[in-house]
Amino acid sequence: ECGSGAGSIPPRLWMKIKGPRDAVSVRFNPQTVIEAVGTLNSSADVFRRTGGTHAAALFDENGKALAFSEDIGRHNAIDKVIGKAALKSVDFRRILLASTGRLTSEMVIKAAHVGIPIIVSISAPTDKGIKTAEMMGMTLIGFARGKRFNIYSHPERVLK
Repeated sequence: ECGSGAGSIPPRLWMKIKGPRDAVSVRFNPQTVIEAVGTLNSSADVFRRTGGTHAAALFDENGKALAFSEDIGRHNAIDKVIGKAALKSVDFRRILLASTGRLTSEMVIKAAHVGIPIIVSISAPTDKGIKTAEMMGMTLIGFARGKRFNIYSHPERVLK
């Protein structure tokens, strides 16, 4: 899925990860999701200057940005933002992860590992990303652009 063969995560690994299905029930307003992506895009200064980075950010239920990171790699941007939030003792079970990168199974597993229940990206999810999110009990949102987005799994976390 990402070219390294890591996309074929064995089911026994999924069973070891304490995923968001064990997390506190959290629900986000659709406007908060849209605003989170807008904030992510407006914060990506290096991307605007170079066009060569990915960004990731974590937001609470009120849309407050808790951590932000940019990196040349989408995996690194997510690792960095999770690390920044962990240092602040953020409760991952009540936040949304916004990313500019494709939502692959590896990205979903990274978020699930710390208990993040919702992932949103301006980009597309992969088939394995969707299947992994469904199995892990996560809400996966892709193509978040303008005032629209697509929900691929567990839509109950987005208010109607």
